[in-house]
Formats: sequence, C-alpha cells, structure tokens
Amino acid sequence: MRLPPRSTFVELSEGRVWGMQTLHRSGPVQVTCLDNDTVVITGKLATDELKARYTWEKEIRKKREGYILVKTSDFEADVQLIIHKGQEHPKLETFKIQRFKDISVEMTGLGFLTWALGEITTMMSGMFQWAIARAVQGPLREALERELYEITLS
Repeated sequence: MRLPPRSTFVELSEGRVWGMQTLHRSGPVQVTCLDNDTVVITGKLATDELKARYTWEKEIRKKREGYILVKTSDFEADVQLIIHKGQEHPKLETFKIQRFKDISVEMTGLGFLTWALGEITTMMSGMFQWAIARAVQGPLREALERELYEITLS
C-alpha cells in the first residue's frame, strides 16, 4: 500500500507499507446506532508485522538519498468508523496508535553513518517509540482512509 510523501528535515517519497493485509480486530468491537441515520463502530486493530519504508533525499553539499525502513511486530491502534445514512463510504473518525513496540530501523544512503544511525535508533527505540509512532500515524491513517474509500456501501 502506498504512503503519501512527507517533507520534514529531509524529503520523504515513494512511501510503502506492508502488513496491512494482516490487520485484524483486537478485542471487542462496539457498534452504536446514534439515531436512524448514523452508525458508529469503535474497536482496536492490530497486525502481526508492520513495515513502512520511505525513500529519503537531502542536499548535504551534494544530493544524498537512501531509504529508511521501520518494522514493528507489536502494533495496535484505536479506530472509530462512522457510517451516515446515504454515505457511499465509511469515514475513519479516529485512528490513534496505542501500542508500537519491538521496533527496528534500517537506513541507507550515508555509508557507515546510516548503519550506525539505524542501529542506535533500533537500540533506543523503546525511548523513541512514541515519537516514531506519531511520525507514522499520519501516513498510516491516510493509507487506511484510501482503503476505506474503496469500500462501497449500498
């Protein structure tokens, strides 16, 4: 599944995420009818393994590029979908990562420095897990919204 481009201190493009096909319900789901026109579905989603990769680019005396790959085998998010009467597609109201652990990071593009940065980031991922989760939450939400748009309600 494609991820949207991002611009931070480096340009991120060609984003991809793998593992969304193993997305499954984790725990109970609550279905609420607010009125005759609206259904709200609230629950948790988890995946067996999630990988996200971006190509990065930065001008540092000369143009440098490489990729960054983030993997986790312990992922869970709170999700809330809203379906309004007459609406063609479900709407993702809430997507908030609640668990994002066992993270590993791989990088390329700066020789030994990127390997060292990837190893340091992996070792310190416990301290940075929420910063990494916040960084991937937006792109994952956008990718999930695109997938929900493919669902047509009759």
